[in-house]
Amino acid sequence: ISDMVNRQQETIDSIESAVEDTHGNVESAHKEVKQAIVYRIKARKKIWIALLLLIIIIIIIVVIIYFTVIKK
Repeated sequence: ISDMVNRQQETIDSIESAVEDTHGNVESAHKEVKQAIVYRIKARKKIWIALLLLIIIIIIIVVIIYFTVIKK
């Protein structure tokens, strides 16, 4: 019986170690996901700024063409 208890204890220790490793990995993954969300928000903001600048440039070009070509 003592031998069976020792083998079961080894199994329990192995499972406990795996659970602790998994807990550490989950915490690390949580931090990485939070950072990824921050990066995604910053990227989305930059895309909107670039799109706004593009629209402004197109409007300026259209106004220039209107006053130089069509108003003549």
